[in-house]
Amino acid sequence: KLENFSKTLLVVGSSVGGMNETEKIFFQNKDYKKINYKKHPIDAIAYDLKEKFSFYDDVSFSTACTSSANALGYAKEVISKGIYENVLVIGIDTLSHTTVCGFSALSVLSSKLCTPFDKNREGMNVSEGFGILLLQNKKQEDSIQLCGVGYSSDAHHMTQPHPDGLGAKRAMENALKDSNLTIND
Repeated sequence: KLENFSKTLLVVGSSVGGMNETEKIFFQNKDYKKINYKKHPIDAIAYDLKEKFSFYDDVSFSTACTSSANALGYAKEVISKGIYENVLVIGIDTLSHTTVCGFSALSVLSSKLCTPFDKNREGMNVSEGFGILLLQNKKQEDSIQLCGVGYSSDAHHMTQPHPDGLGAKRAMENALKDSNLTIND
């Protein structure tokens, strides 16, 4: 029920920011001089939203596939420390030629439909989407609780996690520790 965002932090997680807008202009005109440099960077989405809705401030995260998760983790941290009362978190990525070509160069694209939990999956499908969550320091009617956040980096390979899932396991353990919950909870 927020009507005023002047005391709300905006946190955006995006891998590509405004890259698709830059591509549209460049592919139409073949002239980089027509590109609006404010519409290209990772913080382009936050910049536009801050201008339109007068957020107190904004922060953008671009950490590849973990951009939105890191944005959400940061939001939880600043709420729990009492730095902000409200944090609007937006995870968003649009489809861009550069992104598709990048995943193709990594040889991780699938020619079949997405089957993320199939042990015989061929690869991934690139798509676009967004999600928005409002984190607040006071419980509201019908609100849910973000109990804990956990991070890790197994540094096994540039594009593949450790085959035993060590990084994922460590992230889940860290989230449980952050939430003061045990695995039995």
